[in-house]
Amino acid sequence: MLRTLPKLAALVLLVLPLAGCSESLTDSESAPTFAAAMKGYDKALNPEQQKAAIAELQGEQTKHQGEGAGQDSTPR
Repeated sequence: MLRTLPKLAALVLLVLPLAGCSESLTDSESAPTFAAAMKGYDKALNPEQQKAAIAELQGEQTKHQGEGAGQDSTPR
């Protein structure tokens, strides 16, 4: 019994601080829902932004294809 007393005391000392936080961890007002957190990220681009993004990607793709054409493609 004396050997288990220090282990029991250590367990109580570890769990006791967490018991005080349990109420604040379950408070639904402090943490937003996933849908609310993601609301700002799932906005679609307007048509003007879509055209600008497509033009930029096509320009980069053309640039990379032009760089690759000048290099020798045979493995060494």
